[in-house]
Amino acid sequence: MPALAVARSIKDKMPKAKLLFVGSTKPAEKELVESAGLQFKAISSGKIRRYFDLQNVIDIFRVFIGVAQARRIVREFAPDVVFAKGGYASYPMVVAAGSMGIPVVAHESDMRVGLSNRLGFKYMKKLATSFPVAEVKKNSTKVIAESNKLVETGLPIQQQLLSVVAKKPFANGRPTLMITGGSQGASYINQVVAEVLRELLPVVNIVHYTGTRDFEVINSVYQALGDEFNGKWMVKDFDTQDFHGLLKGSDLVLSRAGSTVFELEVLAKPVILVPLPGSAGNHQLLNARYLDKQGGAVMIEQDKFNSESLMKIIKKLVANPAQMKQMAGRMKEMGQVHIKAADMIADLVLAEVKNG
Repeated sequence: MPALAVARSIKDKMPKAKLLFVGSTKPAEKELVESAGLQFKAISSGKIRRYFDLQNVIDIFRVFIGVAQARRIVREFAPDVVFAKGGYASYPMVVAAGSMGIPVVAHESDMRVGLSNRLGFKYMKKLATSFPVAEVKKNSTKVIAESNKLVETGLPIQQQLLSVVAKKPFANGRPTLMITGGSQGASYINQVVAEVLRELLPVVNIVHYTGTRDFEVINSVYQALGDEFNGKWMVKDFDTQDFHGLLKGSDLVLSRAGSTVFELEVLAKPVILVPLPGSAGNHQLLNARYLDKQGGAVMIEQDKFNSESLMKIIKKLVANPAQMKQMAGRMKEMGQVHIKAADMIADLVLAEVKNG
């Protein structure tokens, strides 16, 4: 969780700092935060949707309730500064703190500033960005594009990612392709891969993270391949314990273009990106286009992604190790900012304390 990385950095820089984590009512979030040794308070929050849904009516009331709860927390805790890691769950705290004169520093993960950060932008002193400021401004509203509040910091990453040991489960000398769609998987990618396995496996080994939803179906497809492909594939639902080791040990990755792209940059992995159509603010398409333009990725839009296009790209890359090495180098260059992101954001936060 990026916010916890920032909290650790603040504590390192200011050991006597008193921290309070304000989050959603999800039990898992509370457990994660308290296991990190931080005090936690939950507030009501509602999802901010761009489309008509009856749930919007209920969620509007949840947001108002959340802002009232956040105001009470501000009065009781009396913070010198608030850090908000974007998303609808942080919006009530941004509104409450900003309207009560408490400086707010927020963070935006995507190429286009998300709706909750856009709505709360007027209350912010600084908005840290994962991507270069010029790119974020180019893809955001006029108010944000003309602002000097944006600062590129990268996205705080898990520090253990830097020391993860590469896992190499195959001994046949072929390059390894990891396929991942996150914990939920990516059904469309899974289906295309399943169609072309008999052509893929003579070219690459495969580590396939199907997501929990598709695991049984996709695993059965691999199992039906027969003995000739034994020792060339591995299928998992989503085992986070092994994921980063296997990711680091892979030579090429096939993925969506969400938050995983930052880990791919840090681990210097050349990647084929298939952005999810209709993602919030179309951020996956923007992420993928940027990485493709920078030379670290090859982007295929989903309507052009099929067994034929997949095989064409993989064969081309595998036959050209120099290109994959160059892609890995560009990803590594872009990943450097994320390694220092937590410290950079902590500095922005603490600067507002001093300014106050």
